Amino acid sequence: MTNSNDSTRPQDGNNPLDDWDMDDWQSAGWPGVIPEPSGASPSQTENFPYSPSPQGTFLPPEQPAWEPSPMPAKRKEKTKRGPGWLATIAIAVAAALCVWLLPSEWGSRTTSLGKSPVKVATEAPVTQASAKNTNWEAVAKAVQPSVVAIQVDSGNSGETGSGVIFDEAGHVITNYHVVASAITGRAKVQIELFNGKIYEAKVLGSDASTDLAVLEFVKPPKGLQMAALGSSTGLRVAQPVAAIGSPLGLENTVTTGIISALDRPVVVTQSAEGSGVQIPGLNDRSGAGQQVVTNAIQVDAAINPGNSGGPLFDASGKVIGITSSIASLGSLNGGQAGSIGIGFAIPVNLVRNVADQIITSGKVTHAMLGVTIDTAVAQIGGESRMGARVSSVVAGSGAARAGLKEGDLITKIDDYQVGSGVALTGYVRWYNPGDKVKLTVLRQDGFHEIEAELGAQTTDRKYQR
Repeated sequence: MTNSNDSTRPQDGNNPLDDWDMDDWQSAGWPGVIPEPSGASPSQTENFPYSPSPQGTFLPPEQPAWEPSPMPAKRKEKTKRGPGWLATIAIAVAAALCVWLLPSEWGSRTTSLGKSPVKVATEAPVTQASAKNTNWEAVAKAVQPSVVAIQVDSGNSGETGSGVIFDEAGHVITNYHVVASAITGRAKVQIELFNGKIYEAKVLGSDASTDLAVLEFVKPPKGLQMAALGSSTGLRVAQPVAAIGSPLGLENTVTTGIISALDRPVVVTQSAEGSGVQIPGLNDRSGAGQQVVTNAIQVDAAINPGNSGGPLFDASGKVIGITSSIASLGSLNGGQAGSIGIGFAIPVNLVRNVADQIITSGKVTHAMLGVTIDTAVAQIGGESRMGARVSSVVAGSGAARAGLKEGDLITKIDDYQVGSGVALTGYVRWYNPGDKVKLTVLRQDGFHEIEAELGAQTTDRKYQR
């Protein structure tokens, strides 16, 4: 997203969320897994320990190894305020265009989106002749007619982003930060189609904690077409991908590359600026300082401001993610920084889940494990293991019922390796309340497998204007 009023400032460690307690976090829709800063006492639980670098570094090199400890005499039942955000990372964000497909191509090839009454496309428009030589010309030709740009006019400034039409009703997925200024009611939202026609739109609902929002046309035009939603399960490192959007206002721009990494734990703070990973340009005070945790798809396709909220495609033309942020070395001469080949997209399975809930009820419910965590290294049997250390267990939560203890080091959730507190938070977001997960836990006496049932946290961000 681009914002004419953006300014550049380094993070100073002062976080507007420092004064929140656990009730505040829960009412804001945060997941029940909340990392704490490294080196903090167990009572300091509200802030993430580190913004991971694009290389996924989570611990400072000087931190000593942690020895797992047995269950303390008394569990803490209430979390308390921690110190300010320690991130050294800042953000540069992008906005990509929505994907729409022609009626003759899709026909009835649709399926229900969860509990939502609307239909989403499931079959891609392109069959590649060779898996090794992707025909991006064919993909672009098939999906570009469905790409849209989003313009948010707040009077004294203009912001641009992108989105993707993903169902038969013409709903548009985009990033929360693209339309944040419109959520307060002070900004006007417009959607521009690939043919240059512009239509008024409104925010149906949003979820700041995942940086996602759903738009709808005030008066939907005829012939709107949806993109095919793929799956973020089964993706492979080095498989080809493409992003289509309007970087820096240049509509229908196609950039290609590969998946550089999967399940990359990324923390971004909305409105933070500087170098690293960030989401700049928020005018909505309710979202300022909101931290977004995603186990993201990392790509090297060029993504720049203006790509935010747009689709990331696989070689068959299916949407596998929504581009949301990029790594940056910092802005030059007070301007916005551009792509350095490290971009991040929200996996489409998470996107689908959030969008379905917004359309169905306007409420987004996230799974909650019920612990506060930090990142730590434990030594056992002459080997060191990194994972998410349990700082405290919330009384009555699924974690408490499962027998998790303060001091446990969680190294896996189901079959996913957990290398940090941030990673565990991102994985928990993939699940639904009521799901049961198998946790691999390291204690002084070795590894244990513990089954826990996830609880729920709900946010309500539905708007009717």
